Amino acid sequence: MGRMRLFLDANVLFLAGYSSDSPIHDLLALARAGRCELVASAYAVEEASRNLVAKGPENAIGALEQALTLMRSCCCATHCGACSDCRWPRHSQPPL
Repeated sequence: MGRMRLFLDANVLFLAGYSSDSPIHDLLALARAGRCELVASAYAVEEASRNLVAKGPENAIGALEQALTLMRSCCCATHCGACSDCRWPRHSQPPL
């Protein structure tokens, strides 16, 4: 069985930057150990960053950037399948 692929939305990314004891850090530890693949869209990263600038603690953007080093980025929120970053099997596509 292959590694589990988890798509993280802006809310989860926000927590990665906002709180050092959020459960997202358990997922980051699993990714660091090679047990799962974390994926986030550029749109979700932008939304989380914007919200962290407005509402997060002083080190929030740095914490998010550190978390992003463990993730693969997809160019779009819909996994269009048209670009090299969006090669998702049809049955794995998240609902719109």
